[in-house]
Amino acid sequence: MELIVISDTKLKIILTQVDMQNFGLGTETQDGESPATRRALRRLFDEVKRRSGFDATQDKVLVQLWRSSDGGCEIYVTRTSEGQKGEVAQYKKWVYTFEKLPALLSVCEALTHMEYTREMQVWRGRGKSWHMVVEGVEGEKLSPLSFIEEFGTREKSAYLSLLSEHARYICGADGVRQMGAM
Repeated sequence: MELIVISDTKLKIILTQVDMQNFGLGTETQDGESPATRRALRRLFDEVKRRSGFDATQDKVLVQLWRSSDGGCEIYVTRTSEGQKGEVAQYKKWVYTFEKLPALLSVCEALTHMEYTREMQVWRGRGKSWHMVVEGVEGEKLSPLSFIEEFGTREKSAYLSLLSEHARYICGADGVRQMGAM
């Protein structure tokens, strides 16, 4: 298990297939509502708190799980602020494809100038294509990310799961900011 504390309210957990089995996270616990899922997440969050100090048990949390091709997964845990009223924002990852590197660099530069702080990744596809994964708020009417479609094509949500098999990971958010400064 690898833990990456992104901020005071956000944590990334990387689990191998063995880790998932040890915590009881399998295909039967993917619904997010069953007692088995809640028990598995409670065990996982207890271990996370013990190792990192990040406490995901006191506040409401948004849990996002993405399976990896090796049988493991990445879990993003976002804690809402104490006493926050209303609904928790639902975050979603979008994949954009760029046919040319200059178009991707333009988007990296714009996101850097915007001081965009959410999840960002760059992948190199087969052939000459480039891909960017960007996290945004689901259902946001005037998304600050809408300009990206001027430079690249937004892919269907299923495309995200294919990236690790058909593209090579280049960099995360820090790399995107470095590319934006080029």
